[in-house]
Amino acid sequence: MRSMPIALTICLALAWCTSAFALNNLLQNPSLELDEDADGVADGWAPDINKAQAAEGSFAIDTSVTRDGKASQRIEHTSDNAAWVRVSQEPVEAEPEAVYRVSCWVKSQGKYEVVLYEFQGGTQKYVGTTIGSGEKTADWVHVSALYTTSAEARFLKLSLIATGLGTVWYDDASIARITERPSVKVQRVSEAPVVDGDISDAAWRGSTEIDEMLVLQGGGELAPVQTRARVLWDDQAVYLAFDCDEPNMAGLLAAATGDDPHVWADDCVEVFLDTEHDRSGYVHLGIGAGGGKWQERTIGKERYANWYAWLGAEAPLPVWQAAVKRGEGRWTAEARLPFEHIGGTPGAGKVWGLQVCRTRQASGQEENSTWSYVDATKYARPERFGTMVFAGGVAQRPQFIA
Repeated sequence: MRSMPIALTICLALAWCTSAFALNNLLQNPSLELDEDADGVADGWAPDINKAQAAEGSFAIDTSVTRDGKASQRIEHTSDNAAWVRVSQEPVEAEPEAVYRVSCWVKSQGKYEVVLYEFQGGTQKYVGTTIGSGEKTADWVHVSALYTTSAEARFLKLSLIATGLGTVWYDDASIARITERPSVKVQRVSEAPVVDGDISDAAWRGSTEIDEMLVLQGGGELAPVQTRARVLWDDQAVYLAFDCDEPNMAGLLAAATGDDPHVWADDCVEVFLDTEHDRSGYVHLGIGAGGGKWQERTIGKERYANWYAWLGAEAPLPVWQAAVKRGEGRWTAEARLPFEHIGGTPGAGKVWGLQVCRTRQASGQEENSTWSYVDATKYARPERFGTMVFAGGVAQRPQFIA
């Protein structure tokens, strides 16, 4: 086997809320929870112990150690050697010369390794690539890497491995093609969050997290400083929350306050909403770290009979609310956009285009990141927006018992 160069990111687990895979995950049973035959190995995954090199071990679905959901895959390596004990999934469909993000969560009391195999041509020729490896961890760690398949790629195999004496747990594995447009379900709430910049409001806890922001025109590379976002709705408005990691809070550019177009020059978060889902028009909102906000709007083509009518159309700007808050190593923002200013309340099942972006200035050099992959120099590419689907029913606020 030979190793191929890849971009690698390993980050400590941070828990704001439950996250979800925004892209289409090609793995079966990626949460590693289902085990209908009760053999200790997650359904869709195959166990393997390298007995030829004197490896010994066992497997179990562990409900007592989990990063997310009900269980994780536990691998016990009981021999004092480096021979592998692993679970693997194959074949995983692959397109030639395509870029994939491969990731999983690991907690380990021994040595671990995550390996991706690419099988090529009409033979059993393959190339193995280490996605991540390490030793004992204090908590769950996220192992994530980009992988570009060769022109001969036929399918992939992902192996989650214990490579030394000790116990390793794996959770939430994923292989996803980054050029797909991601999607998120937007929960409906009976009681809206207070828009004050404090995202600890209970209403946000039942929402799906938008995460793993990508460098703008970065070939699918994860942004080095991450941002998380959430979206909710009720009969009156759509609500947005942003959680921005920031290792240099003192360096934040935060000059704009109130309604100010100079917000684009500050550290800011931006959201694009294609309310007609025609991949041409959008509402563009920006919130700066100093509390400033600004808005732009482009009318979609589908409302007009011809190109000339669309080109000359006026785009009324929405009236909306935003607030920010600074904390230790992070700043947060919230926004409320009333439906009455953007065409009326959508029904359950309605689909809008969505893009979430961040411009970071605190490092001294502008850094741009997006939720949906964009291979261009600007955010405003509606054909690359992801989607948001308005969920039906009403999500109640969580009830807490002392």
